[in-house]
Amino acid sequence: MNNSKNKPWLIIVLVFVFACVFLCMLTIIGILLFNNIALRSVTDNASLQPTVDQTPVSAPVSSTTDIKITPQSLTDSGTSYTIDVTYPKASSSNQSLADFVNTSIMTFVNSEITSIKDPTGYVPGTSKFSLTMEYTVEYKSSNLLSILITGDFFSGGAHGAPIVKTFNFDLNTQKELGLNDVFNSTTGYLNNLSSICRIDLMNMMGSDGDATSVNAGTTAVADNFKNWNFSDGGMMFTFDAYQVGPYAIGTPSITVQYSKLYSMMQNNISTYLQTVL
Repeated sequence: MNNSKNKPWLIIVLVFVFACVFLCMLTIIGILLFNNIALRSVTDNASLQPTVDQTPVSAPVSSTTDIKITPQSLTDSGTSYTIDVTYPKASSSNQSLADFVNTSIMTFVNSEITSIKDPTGYVPGTSKFSLTMEYTVEYKSSNLLSILITGDFFSGGAHGAPIVKTFNFDLNTQKELGLNDVFNSTTGYLNNLSSICRIDLMNMMGSDGDATSVNAGTTAVADNFKNWNFSDGGMMFTFDAYQVGPYAIGTPSITVQYSKLYSMMQNNISTYLQTVL
C-alpha cells in the first residue's frame, strides 16, 4: 500500500528533473546561438571597414624637364701637344639621365684627347699638335636635347682637321638618336634629303658652289647626313670639310624647314616637335 501511494510523487519528481534538464539544454543552445550570431556580426562589420594599402610608396620618378647643360673647360699641354677644350656637362635630378648624356659626350671628348696626346708623327721643334673644341646647344625641350660640337684637330701639315660632332638625345627613352630613329624608313627619306640639301647648299653658296662637289657629297647614303641637329627652325645638317667643296668653304651647314620633313618623320618625333612644327 505505501509503495503504491508514493509512485505519483516519484513520477512528479522525475518529470521535474527532466524539465530542469530540458530547460538547461535550451539555455545552453540559446547562449551558443547568440554568441555565434554576435561573432558573425563582428566579422561582417570588419569586412565593411576600408582596407589600408600597405604597399610601400615608390619615390616619384624625376622629371626630364630639369636637365641643365653647363660648360666645362679643360686645358693641358705637353711636349708635343696643347689642349683647349670646352665641352657640355649635363646635370639633372634624374641622375641616370645625366649619366647617360655625359657618358655619350665624354666618350667622344676623351677619344679626341687621347689621340692628340699620341706623339706619333710629331717632329721636335715644329708646331705642337693642338686640339680645340667648343659646343652649342641647338635645341632643348622636355623630350629632346641636341648638341653640336665643333673644333680643330691639328697633328702637323698645312692646317688642322675641322671637328664636327653632333649628339641628339631622346630624354624620355634615354637613347641617342640616329636618322633612322627620326624618319620612317619606308618614306625614302634619304632620297628626299639628298634632293633638298643639294638645292639648299647651292642656293647658300651661290657662285662659290660647285655642283659636282655638292652632288658627290649629298648622294642618298646615311653617312652623308650623319651630322645633324634639331633646332627651332628645322633640322640642321652640317657637312664635313671637303665633303661638298674645297677646304676653304669650311664645314657648311643648312637648316631644312620641318614642313619639308614632317610627313617622313616617325610619330613620336613629330609629337615631340609639335611646338616648333
